[in-house]
Amino acid sequence: MVRYERGLDWVLDRQPLTLLVAVGTLVVTALLYLVIPKGLFPTQDTGQLRAQVVAARDVSFDRMW
Repeated sequence: MVRYERGLDWVLDRQPLTLLVAVGTLVVTALLYLVIPKGLFPTQDTGQLRAQVVAARDVSFDRMW
């Protein structure tokens, strides 16, 4: 509890710096949102999921199942 109180006192003694860090974090977050590519997911959801199973040619269907 002592470390929490000391940390809280430190932050409360430096409120302008704390506000500056919070605003800076918001600005950096907004910039990253604009800069990072968003092509991870398709723009249109088709509701389909595709999977592929790869095995050696000599493996039987029963063995893979």
